[in-house]
Amino acid sequence: MSVPMISLVALLFAILVSVVFSSLNIGALAIGLSLIVGHYFGGLKVDAILKGFPTNLFILLAGTTYLFSIASANGTLEKLTAFAIRAVRGRAALLPIVLFFLAFGLSAMGPGQITTSALLAGPAMLLADQVGISPLLMALVVGNGAQAGAMSPIAPPGIISASILAKIGLTGVGGWLWLNMLIVHFVATVIAYFLFGGLKLWRAAPDAHAHLLARKVEPFDRKQIATLVAIAVLIGLVLGVKLDLGLGAFAIGSLLVLFKAADEGKAIKGMPWNTILMVTGVTVLVNLMSDVGGMELFAKLIAAMSNASTVTLVAGFW
Repeated sequence: MSVPMISLVALLFAILVSVVFSSLNIGALAIGLSLIVGHYFGGLKVDAILKGFPTNLFILLAGTTYLFSIASANGTLEKLTAFAIRAVRGRAALLPIVLFFLAFGLSAMGPGQITTSALLAGPAMLLADQVGISPLLMALVVGNGAQAGAMSPIAPPGIISASILAKIGLTGVGGWLWLNMLIVHFVATVIAYFLFGGLKLWRAAPDAHAHLLARKVEPFDRKQIATLVAIAVLIGLVLGVKLDLGLGAFAIGSLLVLFKAADEGKAIKGMPWNTILMVTGVTVLVNLMSDVGGMELFAKLIAAMSNASTVTLVAGFW
């Protein structure tokens, strides 16, 4: 078996094992397989394999999740969510709509869809059960809202996509990608709203769940206001002077910790390290595949199984 074929089999093996054994992080496995495939089969030096580690991506993911984990640790995001829920004024039918745009806004501000979904999905589904909304509807609303904001120019997926497109000569299309994501996921949310009982909520008494949805929320305290200002400053600097999002998030997050706006230990523990390891680890293996010809082989397999009309669908299934 050729080295390109071995690298492709290694990636498929990592995906299969991570599905069967959900406790195993695919990123850790991918890094281990990179050593075996690259060094022992491909003859690459370990230094060459390590060059495939996406340092920029790691800083981007770690920095943004660090800042928003601080915002979560000091209650800023929880209170922001509480105010959004209170805004429906007891009308349960409006709650999925508000949460869609809340998830969209949070995702677009920097943390992306994974962190936003992890933050909102659980509490949203619990609240849905309490007020008679389908938990599935609420999960779909939050998930689609988070995905809709993911291609923001200051969110990790948007930044990564723009970088990849720039390498192949496509620039200035980031806004269109984001708009397309918003339209597709908004339409998916509307369909879910109709399918899973959204219309029935309008027929319920307006004050049926007012005691749950219109609870009193304390104003933002000094630490939370500082956190909101810090996030706004970061967004302004990223958009205005092209500040690096990951490094800037670390710098601003550190200032918040320095001025006692949050417990850094709690914030670091709250970061999605499993996800960060998954993304960066798989990237190491994918970069290795490119070095040894595995990605070229993969492209040839896709071409052999598809034509101009079906290539997008076949690539998507793969």
